[in-house]
Amino acid sequence: MLQTMLGRVKFKGIMTKWPVQKQTADQEDVTEYRKLMFLHKLMSLQSGSVSRGIFIRKLILFVNDRSRITLGFIPDVCQILFK
Repeated sequence: MLQTMLGRVKFKGIMTKWPVQKQTADQEDVTEYRKLMFLHKLMSLQSGSVSRGIFIRKLILFVNDRSRITLGFIPDVCQILFK
């Protein structure tokens, strides 16, 4: 049943014909703002929340060994916070 539901979902915008362009400063600011808002949502969850627990575990892994994790949400948010 789950596969049939996922089969009906259309992911618009993931695959495009257009070449990827470099973001302008305004677009980067909006992206950073959205990442910070998502971080706020994660931190506003209850302490027993699965999503928050996963985020905190991944954050601890990132802080303990930065050389292994270089891409993703957590390195981006840490970079924004340390600006």
